[in-house]
Amino acid sequence: MFAVFLTAACAVVSVTSHVPIATDVVIRATDEMSAAPDGTFMTGVFMTLTNDTGHDVTLVGGKSDAAPMVEIHEVVDGIMRKKEGGLLIKNGESAVLKPGGNHVMLMGMAQELAAGGEVTVTLAFDDGSELEVTGPVKVVNLEQEHYHSGEPSPSMSGM
Repeated sequence: MFAVFLTAACAVVSVTSHVPIATDVVIRATDEMSAAPDGTFMTGVFMTLTNDTGHDVTLVGGKSDAAPMVEIHEVVDGIMRKKEGGLLIKNGESAVLKPGGNHVMLMGMAQELAAGGEVTVTLAFDDGSELEVTGPVKVVNLEQEHYHSGEPSPSMSGM
């Protein structure tokens, strides 16, 4: 009976400790469109997440020293909103988090993020697993998204 207990315990640990793989991580530099009405800043985190865990996972949030709130967002009909229930990534598939689509939002930041730095975000999944990702802060064009005014954000490609 002791050996059976160890085998079961090891199986649980291996399943919950294996997380998706993140590639092409980029954090958007803040600008005038990043300012929230309360004087804080928000920005997007973009990447590709590949799920090779052996089971479906859902990205539900995260944490970062750069921001007190980390949420999963989507853009529907050009309007950004929180993605209720998180982002399901089926086993063996990849999810591309990009401007104009699903992405991670850093919110409530006291300071702006300038291009050239790096930010670390710990992604949280529904099974309790976490994945730490670090990416460069870059200028990103957000023409596909609408923010506070309902108007498209200006192109930042010339910055």
